[in-house]
Amino acid sequence: MKKLALFMLAIALFSGTANAGFIGDWQLQNWTTSGPGTVTITPPSGSADSATFSYRDDPAGFSDVTWTFSDVATTGGTVSFNYDYSGNHANFEVYAYFSVFAGSNVIPLVNAGPANCCTPPSGGFDYSGTATINVNPGDTFGFMVGGSNYDSTNHLNGDLTITDFDALSVPEPASFGLLAVGAAMLAFGAGRRKRAN
Repeated sequence: MKKLALFMLAIALFSGTANAGFIGDWQLQNWTTSGPGTVTITPPSGSADSATFSYRDDPAGFSDVTWTFSDVATTGGTVSFNYDYSGNHANFEVYAYFSVFAGSNVIPLVNAGPANCCTPPSGGFDYSGTATINVNPGDTFGFMVGGSNYDSTNHLNGDLTITDFDALSVPEPASFGLLAVGAAMLAFGAGRRKRAN
């Protein structure tokens, strides 16, 4: 009985599963894009170990421009990933930013500028790092990138590459039931042994 209880506890504790890469509900055909110019996701569909979210806008105008890449979470948990955000937003009074969001929770990861030639983000930029965010079922989750410039060339081009995308789902309610049953069985077994002594 003790082995069965321990087995049930192990199942309950490890039922939060890691989803490495853009798999399952995170497959890339489920993602939506918004923003001006040419906006792409590579690869455009299916499962992938990594994905590149890109934008090209020329001319971009002189106001702040934002692009969003998003999906809707079907399970809750922690999402972690590595990122490399690179691009060229021209040379004069250049801004570049990148945030990850889940529902109303927004975490800024890059907020650079204003900069002039040739201090990043002016003349080109490349920022990388790691991020983690908690996601609830039904949250719109995604990445927001963008920026601006006051340059006569007036283009905004960028690539956000996400690697090691890992969505750890929280245990299902049934797992909590298994946890409770396993704990009860252990307590019952301990009580029986105590009375026998």
